Amino acid sequence: MVADVLALVLLQLAVGLAICNLLTPSKDLSGGFFALHGGIASFALCLAWLVSRNGGFLLRKEERTAAAQAASTALGARPWFAGALFAFALVTLVAHTFLARTGSLTLSKNLLFVSACCGIALLLSRVRVEPFASLPGIGPVWLAAGFLLGALFFGAVVWAMNLGHWYLVSTSLPWGLLVRATEAFAVLAVLRAAFAIVALGLVARASAGEAGEALAALLDPMRDGFFFWSRVMWGLVAPLVLAPFVVKTARMKSNQAATGLLYVGLVFVLVGELLAAYLTRRSGLPV
Repeated sequence: MVADVLALVLLQLAVGLAICNLLTPSKDLSGGFFALHGGIASFALCLAWLVSRNGGFLLRKEERTAAAQAASTALGARPWFAGALFAFALVTLVAHTFLARTGSLTLSKNLLFVSACCGIALLLSRVRVEPFASLPGIGPVWLAAGFLLGALFFGAVVWAMNLGHWYLVSTSLPWGLLVRATEAFAVLAVLRAAFAIVALGLVARASAGEAGEALAALLDPMRDGFFFWSRVMWGLVAPLVLAPFVVKTARMKSNQAATGLLYVGLVFVLVGELLAAYLTRRSGLPV
């Protein structure tokens, strides 16, 4: 259980940072900024594999249940394919990091594109393997969307916080970068909360059978209710409340205040995504 949760969150961090790095304009930031996030993403990807190995969900070989055996016919569920995606994502990400550090931003961005695509494919393909293949839920599409949205949310808050620090290194950075970063954090906070409301409050609640029972277990205070409402408060409501203040301080060109609030936002998102991974691992629902 712990290995699955940590591997999922680390994989989401790696994918989220790769996407944020890919969308960052090269003309405004130095290669060191890209290398920093490439290094963090590479480290997170390696840790995800070390934590998971074949005993966790990332490259899991065990397929004991009928649901898992049925899902294993998909290409993305095969261990060798997951291993290939992981290897391509890691190698190209490390190469991007070194090239960005040397200033070859054009080639490094091309490698980063390959890495991001492989990382996204690896993350989304996890819905077809154990333990998720045999868990009740509302469908792999909803689960995959939850994984990707969580990755973007986690990666964006780390990226924005580090960008706030980068203004101490480079005084020539345009202020609009930090404003857009905080606005992206706010938009993702809204999307993450809205997705949870639709997936759980509408789709799962209206579902009969195992999906409805899984939601009931999440809401039950004697089962997973404490963790679920903690996830809601710290991972969804708290970032929503914090986001307008972060955007406002960034627009006021108060770099230190915005970065400090992003520190707080990172703690909220980290706690929220850890709890979300745990609850998803338990229920199969995109929490």
